[in-house]
Amino acid sequence: MRFIGSKENLIYFIEEVFKEKEIKGKVFCDIFSGTTKVAQYFKKKGYNVISNDILYFSYVLQKTYIENNTIPKFLYLTQWLKQNNIYDDYKSEIENVINFLNNVKGVKDYSFENYAPSGKYKRMYFTDDNAQKIDGILQTISWFRENNLITETEEFILKTSLIEAIPFISNISGTYGAYLKTWDKRALKPLILEVPQLILSTNQHYCFQKDANDLIREIEVDILYLDPPYNTRQYISNYHVLETIAKNDKIELKGKTGLRTDDKIYKSNFSQKSTCVEALEDLVINAKAEYILMSYNSEGIIPEKEIERIFKKKGKNYTRFQENYRRFKSNSNGLSKSKVREYIYFIEIPKRKLHFVKYNELSEHTYSFSEQLNLFPTGKPSDNLIRKEDDKKNGVYDKRNRLNDLTGKEWVYRTNSIELIQSTEKDRELYKFIMDIWETKYSTKGSDGFSHELRSKHPSPKPPQLMKKLIEFFTKENGWILDPFMGVGGTLLGASLINRNAVGIELSQNYIDIYKQVCKRENLKEQITILGNSKNIDKFPEVTQRLFDLILTDPPYGDMMIRKKTGEALKRKKNTQPTPFTNDSEDIGNKPLPIFLGELKEIIQKSLKYLKNKGYLLVFTKDFQPTDDYTGLLHCDIINKLIEIENLRFRGYKIWYDKTVNLYPYGYPYAYTSNQLHQFILIFRKEY
Repeated sequence: MRFIGSKENLIYFIEEVFKEKEIKGKVFCDIFSGTTKVAQYFKKKGYNVISNDILYFSYVLQKTYIENNTIPKFLYLTQWLKQNNIYDDYKSEIENVINFLNNVKGVKDYSFENYAPSGKYKRMYFTDDNAQKIDGILQTISWFRENNLITETEEFILKTSLIEAIPFISNISGTYGAYLKTWDKRALKPLILEVPQLILSTNQHYCFQKDANDLIREIEVDILYLDPPYNTRQYISNYHVLETIAKNDKIELKGKTGLRTDDKIYKSNFSQKSTCVEALEDLVINAKAEYILMSYNSEGIIPEKEIERIFKKKGKNYTRFQENYRRFKSNSNGLSKSKVREYIYFIEIPKRKLHFVKYNELSEHTYSFSEQLNLFPTGKPSDNLIRKEDDKKNGVYDKRNRLNDLTGKEWVYRTNSIELIQSTEKDRELYKFIMDIWETKYSTKGSDGFSHELRSKHPSPKPPQLMKKLIEFFTKENGWILDPFMGVGGTLLGASLINRNAVGIELSQNYIDIYKQVCKRENLKEQITILGNSKNIDKFPEVTQRLFDLILTDPPYGDMMIRKKTGEALKRKKNTQPTPFTNDSEDIGNKPLPIFLGELKEIIQKSLKYLKNKGYLLVFTKDFQPTDDYTGLLHCDIINKLIEIENLRFRGYKIWYDKTVNLYPYGYPYAYTSNQLHQFILIFRKEY
């Protein structure tokens, strides 16, 4: 693919730096991915890859080559091709699909009108025939998708084939900044799609279409590779034609060369002399990585001394590597060879060292260890420390804390084995003898009830105060939380109570409406809600276009809610009929336990694609009463099922003891039957 700035021919140079610096790690991030050639290389080498680019056509390539790990079967489209007798059994499924697209008839549509000489605007990017062929292929791919003959991944792959073929029949000198006034011989060739060379992998990979300076705050990687724009020519101006064809949004164009009218949203600070240094410093300083490498060259607009200053400020072992290569550069007399120096800048970011000391010796060594063990206030100032209003009460906050906004003292308290709430002093004396229990008795009335009379229409609403405490520990201010089973929005309300952002998915419109009523009544920020099935989470842009800090969810407890009630309901002669979460056949709470577990795993696995590395997953669940056929230990079954997911690690649990639930004399006076007044909060961590 013809692409200015592509590092395909300099990958060997990057590899040499890796060898010389003995760079090791598992997670590689290509945050200015472009054609994805560097990301592809490291995917092939076995890394977990995170790729990103602000341009959508690059995102299409990323979805095909980086995130996708298989060769699709095009099951529905293959069946359609066979039914129409246009399938060759001697070719693979994808070869048949590409062959079909290569034989599609051209039509006079958007590309023809905007990019062909006989079109409305008389531009000469493509011949008339090739422009019509592009339109025909785009219409066909859209028709396939609209009729559910291809999946989203298959659509990305077909668009990739088109995007990669177009530069070879484009009437340009190198970029789409302008078209040639006479026909280049390559532009006269017919458009032919090729089968993309997909990369098989068993690792998880993630791709994004975001501003790099925004994404850098959401990810943590081992190796960060930077290949920012070098000069003042914006990439959207160079590749607007590919962007518009990839998006197929038929946007109104402007000017002689047909630039996109929304090109301002794509403009990079790295391509402006007034902002490029600030942009680089912001990116590097906010990076969470062990190694940073940046490709740049002698024609770049960021001064060498500024790059050195920024890199040395961030890490150690600063090194600049140099490689000479020749490229062609146009001038008034034709083409001349220009010698360009390609650089790779390197730094290593030291890992934080931990020092352990005996408590009775701490007072003597506080000054010496204050940078390593910031739990107690000292007289020594530090750039990493922020004192809260009352040092003696709250302790000291360390800016290097990447998980939450707690001080060292608050952190230690929260990580103890139990947190007693609204308990007596005598209860607190038993603190160290009790296991991981959160004991609560939140009122269901008044302001503390958060409109419980509305939320109680859900069979199992969670107290917003409890969700707030969990969110507070596992996220930082302004962090993002995802709840694939939002119910009446306990997680979302908790997020609003502590200045976080949340997205919730729910099958029931009624539950979403209740949540919105509660927000209005309680004067709380209304978070993002999605009416739909979490099995389709990949189709919700509110989810797919961001990376979450925490997944906190309260899924159905197997098929518990579709069973008849016992206990207090039976004792008080109340309605003992089942109270399912919904009557929807797709509700996993209405399915037998084995199916429930399988579908819960599927939903969680899809959700994890949008959880940051080292982010946490918290799952509420409750056990059944044991029977002769089943132990009832649902929390164990869920743990065993979810740890089948690659890169998901079980890290423990909290027990939530809800004192608002009344005791009932099950089995009395004949046999012991447990009152299960507690629920489990299962804690998992995404680690790759």
